[in-house]
Amino acid sequence: MEQETGLMPLESGAESAALLRELLETQKKSLRSTRFLAAVALILALIALAATWVLIPRTLGTMEQVNASLTEVQTFMHDADEFLQDNTEAIGEVVRQVEKIDVDALNEAITNLAKAVEPLARFNSLFSRG
Repeated sequence: MEQETGLMPLESGAESAALLRELLETQKKSLRSTRFLAAVALILALIALAATWVLIPRTLGTMEQVNASLTEVQTFMHDADEFLQDNTEAIGEVVRQVEKIDVDALNEAITNLAKAVEPLARFNSLFSRG
């Protein structure tokens, strides 16, 4: 009873040798391709490692500068807030004092001052003419 393996029977030793040579050539090409890809992967890994070695310290330095700048801004904002709070109270006091001024009395005082200075101005103008 003959068992079927699904393989084609080889006709001769020459065919076997030719197939083995072809298989060997294919294996060699595959090995060359694998070595080339491994070399490319190694080069890319080295480039990535070098980039990481250069960029991480720079990034950390930049982050430290940003942190210092933010601390300065926060301090400035705190000082500005205190300044505004202090001056808001002072400005409020000034507004309260201005509200207490009697504008009518001030206008009357200015009018009286103008009346009092007018004769003096006329007297002074006599000497400035000539």
